Amino acid sequence: MGVAETDASTFWQPIDQYVAPVPDKIGTSDVAHVEALTDAMRLVDDKHGGGACRDAIAAQVRWSQQLLTTQMAEVTRKRLLIALADLHVVAGWSSFDLGMHTVAASYFKRALDLSRAGDNWALTATVLYTMARLHLHIGMPGVGLRFLQLGQIAAQSSGSPFMVSLICVNEAWAHAMMDNRRQMEQSLVRAADELHAADDNQPRRWPRFYGQGELHAMTGTAQSALPSADDALLDSARQNLEHSFTERGDEHPRSSALALPILALTDLRLGNIDAGLDRAGRALSAARQINSARIVDRLTPLANHLGAVATTGALDIQAGINALQGAS
Repeated sequence: MGVAETDASTFWQPIDQYVAPVPDKIGTSDVAHVEALTDAMRLVDDKHGGGACRDAIAAQVRWSQQLLTTQMAEVTRKRLLIALADLHVVAGWSSFDLGMHTVAASYFKRALDLSRAGDNWALTATVLYTMARLHLHIGMPGVGLRFLQLGQIAAQSSGSPFMVSLICVNEAWAHAMMDNRRQMEQSLVRAADELHAADDNQPRRWPRFYGQGELHAMTGTAQSALPSADDALLDSARQNLEHSFTERGDEHPRSSALALPILALTDLRLGNIDAGLDRAGRALSAARQINSARIVDRLTPLANHLGAVATTGALDIQAGINALQGAS
């Protein structure tokens, strides 16, 4: 059989844009299917970035939300509400990761409504945390802090010290961005205390990923974000970020890729030029491998500082960052 030459437009257009029908009646096994797909998509998003799975997750949202129109027992309906809320969180997070901030906010808003309808405090706190992270990323720490304060109420209502700690360490980041050192330090102390008091054997679905590695990473991120940080605080930030890589290992490549530019910049600010350039090169390499606009955005402060270092190696990495950002 011969192969004819064809234009790419012959194949890139979808064959159909229909949404498959849902059953007239569902049970817990149908909801478990949604939960399993959500977990699988979350893992792909975490490992490969939002660009690897966002559209697949959005398609799953379009199909799954139809399940609300079917017949089911009340216990199934409540579980479905929670499952759909979690699916919307993953859809929003992958959209956020691609820089689709308005779309992400819409998914998070729907997730918030669903989590409240499902009466799940831990998931409600998670949604408010994601909304806060979006605003911290785009440079609106005051708005982000307000979402975190609401999230703190939900976290405490959930009875999960893991969730309370997660909210606290992100509150510290918001305070740091606004140069509120005392509030930042208070939030970091409470975050560490809450995590220390948490029971690792406690069953939890949210926040599933949070532990010592994330606490170290976010502590270092907050400390390095303080505009008035002195060398002692920056050195503490460096140590916390280094600990985060030891704690996490290779389990969360995107999280590590997000922390690398901050660690590289912290090294450079401390005058550790060789270590800073080595980590800056690794940060650029990681950004090329993971389909995440957030990682690319994180490179901007690093690129600006590399220009001040002005060695050949620094300028080469800066050029690589500029090329990557220009292509994204």
